[in-house]
Amino acid sequence: MLDRTAVSRPLNELARLCLGLGHRAEALADGLRPPPAQPVAYPRNARFKNLHHGRRAFVVGNGPSLATQDLSPLKGELLFTMNSFDRHPLSRELLPVYHCFADPELNDNSPEREEYLARVADGIGESTVFVRAWPSMKSATFERWRAAGQLYPVPMVGDLALEPITVLDMCLGLPGVWSVAQLALMAAVYMGCNPVYLIGVDSDWAASLDRDRHFYGDKELDESWNWAYEDILQETLSMFKAYRHLWEFCKEMDVEVYNCTAGGLLDVFPRKRYEDVTGSGRSE
Repeated sequence: MLDRTAVSRPLNELARLCLGLGHRAEALADGLRPPPAQPVAYPRNARFKNLHHGRRAFVVGNGPSLATQDLSPLKGELLFTMNSFDRHPLSRELLPVYHCFADPELNDNSPEREEYLARVADGIGESTVFVRAWPSMKSATFERWRAAGQLYPVPMVGDLALEPITVLDMCLGLPGVWSVAQLALMAAVYMGCNPVYLIGVDSDWAASLDRDRHFYGDKELDESWNWAYEDILQETLSMFKAYRHLWEFCKEMDVEVYNCTAGGLLDVFPRKRYEDVTGSGRSE
């Protein structure tokens, strides 16, 4: 009879040899593979780090509640506006310092998008413009903003709804957002603003199938809501999770964030009355 030990020894040695060759082949293949692509850095954005340290700021959304709030007390305040704020009657008077976009479809070079961006550009004047960075940025309006030194692309990596925030870096990448208001809030925090007040951030799309959920009352280019209600709920849940991660990060950084929206459903942040914050309430 064959000695099982004598047979198993060479087999074991053969197995170890094959395993070793496999590891060497894998290591060789790893050496030949190109390194994973790194996100493009935007070092110009470093100029905003703690630029407004300790100054209060207002993130102004475009929710329907904005039509019920008097924004005139915000003149001279540090404002972060977004998307179609140019349609507000006070936009040219308030002239926000920063204006944000997060929709990559704004760069599709269509005549409709160019008309939209040109209109916004007229309404926000010399505002610094933050826009989600993507490979192709050929919009004519973007080019004008770039030539004027107003345009600052912001890279986005990952998903704000999926993981807690550990650091905010506008040069290497912010977490991917579910609402442009989240980009504006992260920009304010990166700049050291404290406290930060939210206005017009109703976040109540799931409460109604009405697509006209802005202060200006009619549909905009980015509102192609041919979604099932289940999809709207899922998107809204992701948006709220992203806000929750933002709020947890702000608490860790001792940044106060308050929701001064008149109504709405965003209950992640503590509330304050807009009139109390701005001193615009009527005295008795």
